[in-house]
Amino acid sequence: MIKEIVNELMESLGLAYQYWEYEDLGDGIPDCYFVGERMPDPVYDESGSEGGTFVVSGWSSSGASPLDAAEESIKRALEGPGGDVRRSGDGWACAVWYVQALDVPSDVDGRCRVEYTLGYREWS
Repeated sequence: MIKEIVNELMESLGLAYQYWEYEDLGDGIPDCYFVGERMPDPVYDESGSEGGTFVVSGWSSSGASPLDAAEESIKRALEGPGGDVRRSGDGWACAVWYVQALDVPSDVDGRCRVEYTLGYREWS
């Protein structure tokens, strides 16, 4: 569930995003793009929920400005009631919230990198 929700979120914000690694699907790799990875907690909650951390890594060859703008968009999108966005469907629910941003030194010349950490909890 969390993968689909983050995909929908990034698409709704107009941010170039793919899960795990960004592949050229015929349009080339954008100057600024984002990839996500899920890190579930090993412990289940007594309510039957699962949770963890979802990290969205942003890469930019156009400086840090596009990454800073993306951070503001992500934060704004996840500032719903209680500081999170909640979605539910047929027999499932998921809450996602913004945790922090971390500037990460890049080992790729000319690329800036930021990791945005999201927390999540899902019930199925």
